[in-house]
Amino acid sequence: MKPRAVIPLLALVVACSGDPGALGPEESPAGPASVSNPAQGGSSFIAVMSFIQTIDPGLTQITPGNVLHTTGLVNEFALSGDLEGLAYFSGDFHNVLRTGNGPIVGGIFFEISAPGVGSFDCQTSASILRDFGTPDVTATGKISRCVGTGDYDGMGMKGTFSLRPDASTWDVEGTIF
Repeated sequence: MKPRAVIPLLALVVACSGDPGALGPEESPAGPASVSNPAQGGSSFIAVMSFIQTIDPGLTQITPGNVLHTTGLVNEFALSGDLEGLAYFSGDFHNVLRTGNGPIVGGIFFEISAPGVGSFDCQTSASILRDFGTPDVTATGKISRCVGTGDYDGMGMKGTFSLRPDASTWDVEGTIF
């Protein structure tokens, strides 16, 4: 198998597995919506990003130090919870093959359809920690330097995200300001 063929499985948390529509009631975002309308600004939100597809697997190379470098990866996610719409991650993934650990850096674009209609273009970074020899993966990251458009024009957003055990769904918490 060519290394490039493995990228959708490794990139953005080795994670493009699982049925994105398989979220049950016990897996819904915690608690009721924290605000009635995040589009008003000054509001916190809780959302879920569920993997849909890899749009572009990017370019891959394995260096002599056994580090898998993927550049130009683009993944698409469904966004649900306090914010509804789509999210697109584009960036780079570096994975130390010996350990399964590595950083992810890039951007994330939120295309929001409710509440309000608009978008946020953000920077993001994450760390992947893998319990090698098991399917267990832990990943956490941050969303920062977001610029809003549409109903979110002139607003910013920041937040954090973490990977669920299904390795294809991310919990996102943040603030629109």
